[in-house]
Order: sequence, then structure tokens, then C-alpha cells
Amino acid sequence: TGKRRNTTKKDVQDLARFCDALSNIDFVMSMGIAHDAPRGSEFVRQYEAMLCSTTKPVVVTGHGRKDMKTMVQMAAVVVGGVNELRQHPPLVLYSEPFSPLTHTEMGVGKCLVCCEHGVPFIYIPSPMMGGTGPVTLAGNLTQANAECLSGLVIFQTKYPGAKFIYGGDATGMDMRHAIFLYGGPELYILNAALADLAHFYHLPFFCISGSSDSKVLDAQAGIEYALSLYLATLNGCNLIHDCGYLESGKTSSFESVLMSDEIIDMIKHLLKPLEINEATIALDVIDEVGPGNVYLTHPHTLKNFRKDLWMPRFLDRAVFNIWEEQGAKDLRQRLNEEAKKILTAHQASPLPSGVVKEITKLVQNHVPGS
Repeated sequence: TGKRRNTTKKDVQDLARFCDALSNIDFVMSMGIAHDAPRGSEFVRQYEAMLCSTTKPVVVTGHGRKDMKTMVQMAAVVVGGVNELRQHPPLVLYSEPFSPLTHTEMGVGKCLVCCEHGVPFIYIPSPMMGGTGPVTLAGNLTQANAECLSGLVIFQTKYPGAKFIYGGDATGMDMRHAIFLYGGPELYILNAALADLAHFYHLPFFCISGSSDSKVLDAQAGIEYALSLYLATLNGCNLIHDCGYLESGKTSSFESVLMSDEIIDMIKHLLKPLEINEATIALDVIDEVGPGNVYLTHPHTLKNFRKDLWMPRFLDRAVFNIWEEQGAKDLRQRLNEEAKKILTAHQASPLPSGVVKEITKLVQNHVPGS
């Protein structure tokens, strides 16, 4: 509707089901808190909503050890037991140290549960330049790296071979509005530097991208989505998170996720290797068409145009008169209409009824706490 409101468990479920339909979204993480869930059980119930709404891997978070133990049990039910979970975990934990330079029981405890069960986990700092980290880029980078690597030492000491994912949400603090910048160039610079460090350490890398400080899906959001996604891809980020966030991570929308999906598709096309061979150079076709003629009716064009020309789904290229006849809709309107169609039509592959009952039982018996 375009109206800002608190998210519910159903919103989490709908967003997961929505992402399940998008070809360029590879994993799902809750894009809001289930505010209607019993206090302290939000994260477990969010995982339940996502687990039953997508076949894609799910990134979760939790209040502490108890949450993580319940979610590990839920995942084990889906894959067929704890041994299978260790071999093919369908979930990844997101956790953080507390900047500056603090490891908390909540943050460390749930990671240790993952270590015990062979579940991958992300452990990344979020220092803000001038707020919870040094105001200089190099200083903030140094602190972020220290917070992340000291976590790595803790987990590898306790469980050698722990499935640790490096990364950072390091960015600036806007000095006029005291916000954590999701769309500022400082985030992009620090992402690039952290990516270099991750590659140097031979560790998988997680970063923020595809997010904006704008309150609505507008030109500002488009600029910040496109720049951040393209740069994160060039930097070699393995897990790109927050695609579709608005308002510095406080707001999400279906249209925004769909717009990110379109941008990612374009980036994939941009980064495809240029194929150079006899067929693509097409000297024989050039000779056949000859000077002053056109290629539109040549069989070579029909055979290859879908492969070499990127076809947008939502970016409009029609001439003005046709655009006007079709309702003169801007990008947000087109995305809104398509998002509603996807929500109406798409259903994720259902879990077996016995599995759903077991998951429901685990959620109902969950006791909140650290």
C-alpha cells in the first residue's frame, strides 16, 4: 500500500515466499521483526515462517543459545536428522560482536551452538565511523577486522574447523542525523577493503549491499541499490545481504526487493565473460549482409538475440506514445503491480505434513531466554 507499519509474522512469511519466486535471490533472511509474536520468541517464529515458505537457504538470527538450539532442531527435522544437518545445513546464523571491541554472551553463545552442530555462521562487526568506531576509514577498518578475527580465534580454539564467515557492516554515522549509513560511499569503501582482507585470509565474505537510506523507493534508492550491488559483486562478496532495505535498514518493501532482483540480473549480464569464437565474431554473417543492409531479418539475429541482448522486465524502453498508451506508469508502479501478481500466484513447494507438525511442536515448546 505504500503505508509504513510494523511487520508481522505473516509479512515475514510473505516476503520469504516472494523471494522464493525470484531467480536472482539465492538465500532468504527475515526483512522485519514479527512484532505480533510472543515477546522473546520472535526469531524462532520468523524462522518457522521462512522455513515453511521457501526452499532456498535461510539466514537466521536469535536472542541466544536457546533460540539457536531450537532452530537447529527445526532444520534437522527438515533435512532428516542431525547427521544430515551437519553434512547439508539449510540455514546459516547471523551474529555480531558489539562495537567497540566487545564479545557478548548472546553473540558468542549462539555461534558456539552452530559450531557444535556444524552449522555455518556469520560473525561480523558493525562499527560506525565517529560513533562506535574511529571516524577515519582506516581506523574503522582496523577495529572491524580486529573484532571479526578475535571472534574467529574464539570459535576455532573451541571447535577447530568451525564454519566461520568473515565480513562486516562497517560504515559511517551521519553526523547530522545520527543514522547508520546503509547507502553512503563509506559503506562501499569499507566493503571493498574488508573483501580484500577476506580474500587474503581465504575466508568467505558477507556484506551489506542493495540497501538505501531513502524512506521510499525513489531515485535515491535506485542510485544506492545499483552502485552498492555492482561494487559488492566486483569485490567478490560471497553473501550479499539487505537487498531491498529502505530507511537505513528500518523499512522493507516487496517492490524494493523486486527492483534489486532486476539490478542483480543486469549485473550478471554485465559480468558475463565476452565470448570470442568463430560463431560470435560472425564474419560469414557480416559478408552475407554486406554494406548498407540490415541484420534484423537474418537467421543469425533470431538465433542469438536473446542470449546477447539483456531484456529488462521492469525498466521501460518503449517510445513515449506507447508508454503513455500503457498508462504512463513509473518504475515503482510497475514493480508494485508485478509484486502483487507474484504474491497472488506463487506458492513455495510445501513441506510434508509430518515435518510441519514437528516444527510447530518445537516452536510451541520453545522457552525464550539466552
